Amino acid sequence: MESTFDRYLRAIDNHLCCSQANRDFYIPMYKNFKVWFTQEMRRVDRVFDKLCTGVTSFGTYSEWKGDQMQPNEFVMLYILGFPSPVTVSPDKLRPGYVQLNMLSVLEKLTDMDEYEEVYFKLNNFVDPSNANLRRTELQAWISSVIRKALKAAKNVDYDITYESQYNTETFHFLRVRQRAHPNSTIKVDIAPVIPFGEVSWMHKHKFANFQDVLYHTFYAVPISTTKPPRKTRACTFLIINPIAENQLLWSNPTLCCVFRLLISMCHGCKLSQIKNYFLINILLWELKMQKETLWDNSIEDIFKHMLSQLWTYFIDRFLPDFWTKDCNVLNILSQDEITLYEKMLRNICDLFLTYSQRQQLTLDRMRNIFLKSN
Repeated sequence: MESTFDRYLRAIDNHLCCSQANRDFYIPMYKNFKVWFTQEMRRVDRVFDKLCTGVTSFGTYSEWKGDQMQPNEFVMLYILGFPSPVTVSPDKLRPGYVQLNMLSVLEKLTDMDEYEEVYFKLNNFVDPSNANLRRTELQAWISSVIRKALKAAKNVDYDITYESQYNTETFHFLRVRQRAHPNSTIKVDIAPVIPFGEVSWMHKHKFANFQDVLYHTFYAVPISTTKPPRKTRACTFLIINPIAENQLLWSNPTLCCVFRLLISMCHGCKLSQIKNYFLINILLWELKMQKETLWDNSIEDIFKHMLSQLWTYFIDRFLPDFWTKDCNVLNILSQDEITLYEKMLRNICDLFLTYSQRQQLTLDRMRNIFLKSN
């Protein structure tokens, strides 16, 4: 029999995620814009045209699961391919990040006359002391390509605002309004990504539903981190594997629901330093370590289990990165922050235990925890 606590969790989740029908309204506009804008970027920059091998998203937008993104928000990842493999090494100072050495790529390009322009451009992007690709230079170049494409576009069907043209630390944010339908606006985050496959230093997992092909679907994204030292921060790239996450996690509606609830709880309880990728790591580890029958339990049971695991990792002060397990994801936090969050999570666990046992629990009381910032 469904408990009151479980029923309220589902009600809150329904508030957090909008329907697929709402998403479907914006997908045709997004698809048309993606094709048109990619063509414009290729047209205005020959180096981009040669390096860009395609555009993808986090997962597949047509299979959107109603996560924390709004129905009109989309992500465009421009995949940059090189004639020789990039040497990928872990950034030992920053868990979940890598450094990209371009020496073999540049050497290969010197023998390719038709890529002379590409060689000179990429050569300006690397650190002269070690040939590592500089994230900041790559982002500045993509920003310039976006601005050139917007300036040169003719007979445009859209009003476009580039809202992060001077920010080379994260994604490039476009607000796109269709002129024929002024009330139709989409928000598009753009970033270049560099694909790489299996590397020797990465931990190999073996469990049900995990396929080795998922070790060949990594992207390095030029997203900043505040982790010192500052002098090497410009050459670090975040690792993502959206194909693996989509296959392992987001194809499961229960995991999607629990993930949304955990994110909302962190926002509502002012746990701002608990990043989304902390929770993704925990979900992946639990998927590997637990019996499959765990995911057949109620939303209440799974939510409380995941919350308890989150608290446990803070007690231990160690949350291993799923792909590079020797790296502690919590290293981006100070020891004082870990201590504070451990106490806060303990109180939250105690609170939810009390709520789950309370006969007269109200939905408004639950909402006050999850929806304070919404």
